Amino acid sequence: MTTAADKPKQKFQIYPSIDSLVTSIKDLSVKKKVSADQIESLRELCIKKLRSYRMDEYLKRYTTEADKLQARNRWAMVIEFANRSRLGATTATAAAG
Repeated sequence: MTTAADKPKQKFQIYPSIDSLVTSIKDLSVKKKVSADQIESLRELCIKKLRSYRMDEYLKRYTTEADKLQARNRWAMVIEFANRSRLGATTATAAAG
């Protein structure tokens, strides 16, 4: 007999919206003191959101072309932030080596 304890637990997580991630990215760029941990934490949230949510699903919320264009720009900002930190670390490592 299978009990509830025997079943693997599924882990569901809700990540911040693309819009709130963009707000967080903008807020970080304004702050004078930002720790590497804060940047890395936000970068990881961006990566997880992008892996769990498709752009076409995000764009379905918008009806006008102007709104869709703005949504694509926000999506691109999240992608850029998610990749920028990683690329910066890779570039710094390559320059040091």
